Amino acid sequence: MTRNNQVSVGLLFVGLLLVSCAGSGTTVPLPDGMVGRWETQAEAYADRSFELSATTIVLGTGDGTYARSAISRVSRVSDENGVRYIIEYVNAAGERSSMRVHFDAATGAIRFYNQPELVWRKVES
Repeated sequence: MTRNNQVSVGLLFVGLLLVSCAGSGTTVPLPDGMVGRWETQAEAYADRSFELSATTIVLGTGDGTYARSAISRVSRVSDENGVRYIIEYVNAAGERSSMRVHFDAATGAIRFYNQPELVWRKVES
């Protein structure tokens, strides 16, 4: 195998690896119903909130502090519980993270995938 063929095969492998790691969700814009500020009635999260816009996520981290991050991708995945959204974001330090939620447009509720017992509701202005 020539050097050019080795490079081509290597690049093809890297490309396939990147595609397979990207996830199986469909990239979508954030649904309008999810845009806004969200809170829960759970006592343990009384000083926590999050706010979503088309381009940013702001996490209320307690004691009046907030962490703003840029949304890099929103994916929509159907599963046994309905529709799950994966919101990927990058914080000011360049660290990547994601939020996995079920959004029920009919009831106006968001539930985190890892805490389905907590119901988050949009705060009406």
